[in-house]
Amino acid sequence: MFVLSGGEGIGLLGETRHYRDAIFIGLDLLEELWKWKSLAEGLPGENHVFIDYVDSEVERFLFEVRDLLDCYVRCKGALDAKLLKEYTNALHRTEWVPSLDGSAHVSVTNQVYLHKLMLTHYFGAMKLALHGTLLNASSEVEALQEVEDYMMRCVLGTLRDLEVIAEVALELQSDTINYGGHRHRRRHVSFLSSPLVQHHSSERGHAISPDIFLLNNIFFMVESYRKEDCFYQRRLPTGNPESSKKEPTAEVPSVPIAANIIVMLEDEKKRYVEEFAALWSECFPAVNGNPHLTSITPESGELRKSQRMAVKHWYKAVADALSERIYACRTLAVVDKSQRNLLIEASVAAVRGGFATFETRLRGRTWSTRPMKWMGQGVEQWANQLGNAF
Repeated sequence: MFVLSGGEGIGLLGETRHYRDAIFIGLDLLEELWKWKSLAEGLPGENHVFIDYVDSEVERFLFEVRDLLDCYVRCKGALDAKLLKEYTNALHRTEWVPSLDGSAHVSVTNQVYLHKLMLTHYFGAMKLALHGTLLNASSEVEALQEVEDYMMRCVLGTLRDLEVIAEVALELQSDTINYGGHRHRRRHVSFLSSPLVQHHSSERGHAISPDIFLLNNIFFMVESYRKEDCFYQRRLPTGNPESSKKEPTAEVPSVPIAANIIVMLEDEKKRYVEEFAALWSECFPAVNGNPHLTSITPESGELRKSQRMAVKHWYKAVADALSERIYACRTLAVVDKSQRNLLIEASVAAVRGGFATFETRLRGRTWSTRPMKWMGQGVEQWANQLGNAF
């Protein structure tokens, strides 16, 4: 379904209809059926049989709508990497693959659209479907929390799907490269950790970065949930509703219904920035794997020839890795300037930290009469070059 729908996933129903349309129709009908309850209660005479019948049918239909909503949210986060790759190859459909311009994925825009319509046109029906027919003034807060929880589950599931989408897209890109005659296969989920993918992606002009892909989509969701009127106007009380009954003029403290979603997304944004920065630490070879480097201690004297050569090779490996990755970064599309600055700051800090840790081991001891031959350029020059990379 996800492959055939071009990435819309659960949105597809057949070839032309969408599952979310069935949800909207169900919510719309639920609102209309709810009006029959008032109609039944307003009938003159002995109407209790008709009232019971209407109540029973409304409740039965309510459960049907709830099943639709539950099915949708259960599908969020259920994308399987192995199956996605198999069906993509079998059906020869790649419309779901992330675009290279940094724009939000269709599964994300669809989800935001779904939530927007739910809060603008079907808010009452959503509360009924999720909370039940026993909806009154005292249970209003509980119903609002049900809606918030449902939206949160959708967003968390979408984030998991995005991770799978990025992983499989990168694997497909790597497989394409390998099919072109390259022997070595790379399976790491980040383009930065795969020199082969990075090199050929640069030749084609673009590379898929899972971290950047996730960040761009998170940015889109945060901006949507923060700026769209419906997500601000629908509010969740944070105070005690009973206090407002005692003081009718007192305003109950409240927050936008998407406030907790935004907080969660901001935390996820920080995590992906940190993961992107951590990739730059991989440019610095581990000292523990080289006995000539581990033998350099604060107590040891001048470096021996073997130690100096090991240091030279370490700096050369760092220079090569940084050059390749900085070059690959030029193809990345980061949609938000502030987000781009955060990535640069975190990456520069990681690079400076990598050099500083190694230089602490050297303690200023001479290892070459021409260090720039091996380093390529100084630490600050590397930092400046990285700052202009993307």
